[in-house]
Amino acid sequence: MELGESGSEAAWEERERRWEAHEAMVAHELRNPLQSISLQLEMAMRRVGSAESVPLARRTIERMLEECRKLNRLVADLLDAARLSERPLDLELRSVEVAQLVEGAVEGSAGALEGRELRVSAPAELPPVRGDLLRLEQVLLNLLENAAKYSAPESPIDLVASASGGGLLLEVHDRGEGIAPAELPRLFERYYQTKRPQERRKGLGLGLYIAKGLVEAHGGKLWAESERGRGSSFFVWLPADISH
Repeated sequence: MELGESGSEAAWEERERRWEAHEAMVAHELRNPLQSISLQLEMAMRRVGSAESVPLARRTIERMLEECRKLNRLVADLLDAARLSERPLDLELRSVEVAQLVEGAVEGSAGALEGRELRVSAPAELPPVRGDLLRLEQVLLNLLENAAKYSAPESPIDLVASASGGGLLLEVHDRGEGIAPAELPRLFERYYQTKRPQERRKGLGLGLYIAKGLVEAHGGKLWAESERGRGSSFFVWLPADISH
């Protein structure tokens, strides 16, 4: 076998190995919510008719709904990642006011922030952007959830909006342990997860990849800055709606 063929075969094997690892990770992430749903249903079946059946049923349903939301989020991320790699996303473009975008993201992230203080700065006179409101909210939700995941519960998270370069600049700042310089260039790769504590590495490593794809589909830019021990900052720049 020639050297070129050997190198090609090795590269193929490496891709296969990585894909198998991703498949195992996906299976693991999908299995846990399903197991929880099954256990809760079995418990409900055993307790039906008892004096505590009504409050138990409520708690059970709440747990089931939460696990279903997790499962749906994972599936949605997988679908979005597949679409981004194959073709441009279909966006419902319209004029989006910054206040509406920020308010929707703040409300949607309440559960993921788990009580962390979210400090918002968004002046009323900011220009609107032309975009898909739900998709832009998804970008901010991903960034806020990422900030919560890698920062202490007692530390605040900042969401700042300002006019910049003929458009809108959105910033999300956390006060976590930060990201190593060598990892910054890979943050937005598909399935990439930073080498941070394992208990915080939940999900498939698709959130930032999807966020970047959505921002670029709007003609914008997404980047990160970080310093070890001093937290991380993510920046989203979107062009202003020139029709206004």
